[in-house]
Amino acid sequence: MPPKAYFERMVLPTYEEFLADNTNVRRAMLACMATHHLMDAIGMEASRKATDVYKELETQCPALNTVKAVCLVAKHIVPTQSGFKKYTIDHVKRGRGAAFSDGTYFNDGTTFADSPETIVLSPSQTDISDVSKALDAAVDYFRGKLDL
Repeated sequence: MPPKAYFERMVLPTYEEFLADNTNVRRAMLACMATHHLMDAIGMEASRKATDVYKELETQCPALNTVKAVCLVAKHIVPTQSGFKKYTIDHVKRGRGAAFSDGTYFNDGTTFADSPETIVLSPSQTDISDVSKALDAAVDYFRGKLDL
């Protein structure tokens, strides 16, 4: 399936379902899986190795690293890829949204008391990523990349 079609048929509807229920871990995982696999479609269309495509796109859109981590734990429960071994499926959970619009938290891993609840990737008290913000950034990035 061409990347634009995959984005429109798989990524966007799955992302929108998550947005409608953004404290649902299953929907967050499915949205991350669909978004991550869009990189495979981009690589296949360009006849490039997936690892090269991942590296390039993750450099251009760092939020894709969070999306990838959630995707890997959803698929493998405990990822085997180096750099992602610290994550398990238990680290994808409900938590308070990021303190800042770029998806980051204060240095001690805290956020504002009135930050809305969402899904976070949190292997420790200070290493935390807002999955909602990562998906927002990734979807916006792909909209631009695919001229949508």
